[in-house]
Amino acid sequence: MIRRRLLLCFPWLALPGCEPKRPASDARHKGLPRLAERPEDLLPPGLDVVLRLDLRRLRDAAASPALAPWQEPLQRRLGRGEQASLLELLRARAERIWVGLRGMPSAGRLDAVLVARGDFSSFDPSSQGGPWERSPTVHLGRAIFERKGETPRGLPSLLALVDNRLLALATPLEAPAVRRVLENEPAAAGLAPPADGLLGLAIRPSALVRAAQEPYPHLASLLSALEAAEVVVDHGDGALRIELRLSARTEEGAERVERVLLGWKDVFSGDDDPVARALAAGARVERDGPRSVRGRLRVEAEIARRLAGALESVEGTSPPRPPSP
Repeated sequence: MIRRRLLLCFPWLALPGCEPKRPASDARHKGLPRLAERPEDLLPPGLDVVLRLDLRRLRDAAASPALAPWQEPLQRRLGRGEQASLLELLRARAERIWVGLRGMPSAGRLDAVLVARGDFSSFDPSSQGGPWERSPTVHLGRAIFERKGETPRGLPSLLALVDNRLLALATPLEAPAVRRVLENEPAAAGLAPPADGLLGLAIRPSALVRAAQEPYPHLASLLSALEAAEVVVDHGDGALRIELRLSARTEEGAERVERVLLGWKDVFSGDDDPVARALAAGARVERDGPRSVRGRLRVEAEIARRLAGALESVEGTSPPRPPSP
């Protein structure tokens, strides 16, 4: 049976809303770029994972047969606890979301920045006596809030609104970098997720190597051959399409990655589970350059439904180890 944990939940506090006040302007900063036009400038450099989610397209695609099976289980996972109010706000008002992580999240450790683009013109987290307190800023159209008291590492300590079109949240270790961008200049270019598809994901392979080193040493060895890794998820013709874009450090490394991916495809093709065989049948692996490998997976609606059911049935269990490279 195919089993894979779904880890897409950030424990951020509930955020009430009203009309924010506008800060005073300062002529010295008129030349600063408009962050509302470049949301990615709010993401600090050196992040290990950056995800882009096109919520507007996702709403339009909500009735897709390939996406429908995931909506109810995902809603249950993301609608629990303190994060529920924030997620409801983003669902209602955001058009696109960027999430950046430094390192891989674990229990008690989450260093993250979230940037959402949409309409936040009637949102003020400090209006109802919550944990947020407005902080002074000289920039017209920017409102910055800081959490009162000491903030646990995995919760946001800074919240910012830019021109009522961007909402940014940062956990304590990332907050100073985001604050510097808000007050001064955009950060240096960092990791950028693919711009196509419903979802784009860029990952520094070194972060995956560190996370996999102890539990999955063979997988860590394979990942160490990579220089860059990207994932694109989209839908069409009633199916979910997943594309893996891998860049290896050397041609020999690309050959090894291609060989391992083809080996995994063979393993799934011979599995007793019909879902595994269907996934293998919808998978393609190819070299599209001397050091570049692409993997493509087409998941038909019925297989998506069965996968969603499998994830529900194994909630709370450990994921299986991948086949050894």
